[in-house]
Amino acid sequence: MNNKTCILISTYNGERYIEDQIKSLLAQSVDVDIFIRDDGSKDETVNIIKSIDSKNIYFIEDDAHNLGPACSFMELLYSVPDYEYYAFCDQDDVWEPDKIKSAINMIAKKNNKPMLYTSNQILYKNNAEIGMRFDEEPPHNFVSTIFGNHLSGCTMVFNRELKKYLCRKKSRPSNEILQLRMHDTWVALVANLFGEIIYDSNSYILYRIHDNNTIGLSRDSFLGKIKQYKKNMFNLKNMRSRYKVSKELLRCFPEMKTEDKDLLNILVKSTSGIHNKLRVLTNKRIRKEAHTNRLILFINVLMNWL
Repeated sequence: MNNKTCILISTYNGERYIEDQIKSLLAQSVDVDIFIRDDGSKDETVNIIKSIDSKNIYFIEDDAHNLGPACSFMELLYSVPDYEYYAFCDQDDVWEPDKIKSAINMIAKKNNKPMLYTSNQILYKNNAEIGMRFDEEPPHNFVSTIFGNHLSGCTMVFNRELKKYLCRKKSRPSNEILQLRMHDTWVALVANLFGEIIYDSNSYILYRIHDNNTIGLSRDSFLGKIKQYKKNMFNLKNMRSRYKVSKELLRCFPEMKTEDKDLLNILVKSTSGIHNKLRVLTNKRIRKEAHTNRLILFINVLMNWL
């Protein structure tokens, strides 16, 4: 078992920022190894990575190209050796020196069970801080994560106990699921099923907001959320994503707790019959924990868009 932390980066056309990010990773106050998989960049990203002289950087080359960020991150996770801790990292942010150390300190206070650390983010635009992403702790329970994940992969640090659940072959999500919902959503769901999520209201990451964000807060403005909802509503591929994710969780983790299995079965059955739709709308756990607009929930259930 390697006592270093394994940092995972999936890159794609990140030539503008990748060198700054890697330098901030190498400056962490704990020992790290950095594993990078490029997802088919057309710019100088790969050449920049290979030009950085460090024995702690491992560039993973494979025959697959442009898998998309979620599949790329998970393929990278499946391929790395055993470490005590793992962290996802975006290509275009900057990490403060104590990011990993702070996460490990919080995880280590808990029992030896699957643990996921996540934190707030300092938003960074045009070389200036513009505030924090969250004013209060975002919802991150199992139900709220199914209906809409609020946790960013770039803040996530998790232990080897959680990695075991994520990487065992019988429990790996299909590429279709990872194209519907990001890798960070899947990781948060699995952490809720079998472990615990720790949220840190502090931030040790400068999250860059720019026009070329592959994922993340580029769509977190109110107008951006409306556009994204309209796009998903009329996109046949994205329809019924909660239904599909629920089915996939049931397939991957039959050993989950009964109450979680019952909830997922309610969501899966919501596509057939008024009675089953009413079970979703009247379920106490969903009403209490989903943190979603009631009218939007009603429309999604009624139209089989859940």
